[in-house]
Formats: sequence, structure tokens, C-alpha cells
Amino acid sequence: GTPQVVVYLYDQNDRPVPSQGYRANAILVVGGATQRFPLQPAEANRLVGTAPVPIPAGAKGAVQIIGPDGATAQARF
Repeated sequence: GTPQVVVYLYDQNDRPVPSQGYRANAILVVGGATQRFPLQPAEANRLVGTAPVPIPAGAKGAVQIIGPDGATAQARF
């Protein structure tokens, strides 16, 4: 359980996508409570954010990614 969350961006050919210009929001369920927090661009192809509480292994949730052009995508896990 760490509060740091990292999302790596890759294209459909499994090539890294530079994270500059992207932003995201993470929505995770921890101990029955929903934790929402932003993810910001970091070096290379990473989006990084800090959750208000430590995130345990196996946590469920979703990430909404907003591209430089305003297009959005979601991933659930």
C-alpha cells in the first residue's frame, strides 16, 4: 500500500506515448470508500498522482485520461 499511483501510456502498437499534454483522474475504491485524485504528466510516458490514502494491492477502480486534443479514454481494473 503506497499512495503513489503511476499510469504508463502506450499506443496500440505497444510503443510509449509521451505524457506531456495529457492529464488524468483516478477513481479507486479503498476500504469501501471512493478515492478521487488527479494524475499529472511526469517524465517519459508516465502520469503520476498521490492518493489521499495508501492504495492496497488489488484495489478496484478506473482511470480517465484526457489527451492534448481533449479526447478522453477510460480504463477499468
